[in-house]
Amino acid sequence: MESYLNGELPPEEHAEFESALEQNADLAAALARHREVIHQLDAMRTRLKVADALQSPPQPPVWGRWATWLLSLFLLVGIGGAGWYFMTNTPDSNPPPAFTPPEKEQPTPPVNPPSEPLPVAEKKPAPAPRNYRALAQSFQREPLTGFTRSSDSPDVPTRLDSAMMAYEKGNYAVTLTFLPRNTATNADETEVFLRGNAHMKTGQWQRATADFSALVNSFQFRHEARFNWALCQLATQKTSAAVQTLKNMAADPVYPYRQLATDLLQQITTDQ
Repeated sequence: MESYLNGELPPEEHAEFESALEQNADLAAALARHREVIHQLDAMRTRLKVADALQSPPQPPVWGRWATWLLSLFLLVGIGGAGWYFMTNTPDSNPPPAFTPPEKEQPTPPVNPPSEPLPVAEKKPAPAPRNYRALAQSFQREPLTGFTRSSDSPDVPTRLDSAMMAYEKGNYAVTLTFLPRNTATNADETEVFLRGNAHMKTGQWQRATADFSALVNSFQFRHEARFNWALCQLATQKTSAAVQTLKNMAADPVYPYRQLATDLLQQITTDQ
C-alpha cells in the first residue's frame, strides 16, 4: 500500500492493485485512511520543524569573541610598553611637584541593570488545508433508490440491474465490477452516472470526475452530474475552482440544487 501511494509499483503491479481496489471496498477504504494518516503526519512534521527553528536562535561565531579578546590584550600591552619607555628615558631635570591633596571622590551614580529583551512572539505554522472528502460525500447526489429494473424478466437481471442492486446494498466495489470503462458503457448515461457515484463512495475521485464531466450536458443527469463534479473538485483540494462553481450554481435561480450549493458554500466559508 505504501509503495502504491509513493508511485513505486511497476506498471503491472500498479494495475493489479487498482483492480483490487475496485473489487474490494474494504481495501479501498483502508487505502483512503492510510493516505489521510500520511497527510496528517506530514503536517505534524512541518509544525515541529518550524517550532524547533524558532526556539533555537543562532549563536554568535566563536572567532568573533577570540578576536575581541586578542585586540584588548594587544592594546594593554602596547599602552604599558609605551608608558615604561617614557618613564625610563625622560631625564629627571624638574623637581618633584608639590604635594597636592587628593580630590574627594564623587559618589558614583547607581547603574541601572540592563533591561531584559522583550520576548518574541512565536510564529505559528500555517494550518494544513482541510480534507473535504467526507463533506463532499455527505452532499453527494446519488441515484434514486427503488428504480425500475432494465430487464423484462425479473429472474434474469441485466448487467445494469446487477450493478444497481449491488449499489443499493452498499457494495460499491462490486458495483464497479459490472460497469467497466469502455466505449459501450460510456454510451449509456445511467451506467456512467451510477459508476461515478460508486467511484465517489470508494474514494476514487479522479475517475469520478471523469464520469461526471462526461454528463454535464446530459439531459437526464446534467444537474446531478454538475453538482457531483464540483464536489470532486472540493475533495481533490481544488477548493478555489469548486467555490467558483458552487457560486455560479447558487446564483442561478432555476438551478434545482441552488440551496444545497448555498449551504455547502457557507460551511466552506466558515472553515476558512
